[in-house]
Amino acid sequence: MKFLHGQNSLAPTLLRITIGVILVSHGLPKVLAIGAFITNVGNMVPFPLNWIFGIGTILVEVGCGALLIAGLKGRLMGLITGIWFLGISAVVHWRALFDVFNLVGNDRQGEFEFPFLIAIAAISIALTGPGKFSVTED
Repeated sequence: MKFLHGQNSLAPTLLRITIGVILVSHGLPKVLAIGAFITNVGNMVPFPLNWIFGIGTILVEVGCGALLIAGLKGRLMGLITGIWFLGISAVVHWRALFDVFNLVGNDRQGEFEFPFLIAIAAISIALTGPGKFSVTED
């Protein structure tokens, strides 16, 4: 495994691009059905917060995701994404936290695990930097 020892900055690059692709692919359907998405957010938070959180989510997923793919301001985009997704995990998906160990035989644990994993991966990008092949070094 000696060939892996010189690749320390390749790991953040792979993580940054992967998280960026996941975010953009997760956010584009929200853009294409923005009315339905804002209505769905309205089932969780009242007006006008549904618009603020809905548009914020789209901006983070599509905007930060695209900038992560490109490698522009990777640390900042990672930090913004990490904070936003920690909030999503805590506010929207916290009920599924109790299903993490799948003790009741359903498959709801992903409802918490996915946004939490995105948050931690994004914070990792903020801490380690964007890696090789990024436009900005930040």
